[in-house]
Amino acid sequence: MLRTTFYEVLGVEHPVVQAGMGPFGSGAELAAAVSNSGALGSLGGAGRSPEDLRHQLSVLRTLTERPFAVNSTQPWLQQHPESFDIALEMHAPVVSRMRAPSLSTIRRTQYEGSSQTPAIRNFGGGCPERCEGGHVG
Repeated sequence: MLRTTFYEVLGVEHPVVQAGMGPFGSGAELAAAVSNSGALGSLGGAGRSPEDLRHQLSVLRTLTERPFAVNSTQPWLQQHPESFDIALEMHAPVVSRMRAPSLSTIRRTQYEGSSQTPAIRNFGGGCPERCEGGHVG
């Protein structure tokens, strides 16, 4: 089986990343199901209140011990920086966002023990063909 940086860094078995989809379709149950299958499940963070994000992360933690991501958009995080704080406080293994994060954000994410990944049109870590992000900004 092909092993790449993607597998090593994110701790997954399959090169699949679920889209975050905001609060509209990406709750704890879906993210856990994807993560439990060996891919990287994503909890949509944009559009969620801090209370809902904290609740969804608590539920997600009870449903899986596998890696997962909390996904958001840069504009949402600029308006609601507490969402990023909650993701790190709740020890999200991966924090992903639309658009590139600042260097200070990357450093803080690493310090807290999470991985930072931007949503991009093609991932150079071994992602198969047609790995687009759809809405990436």
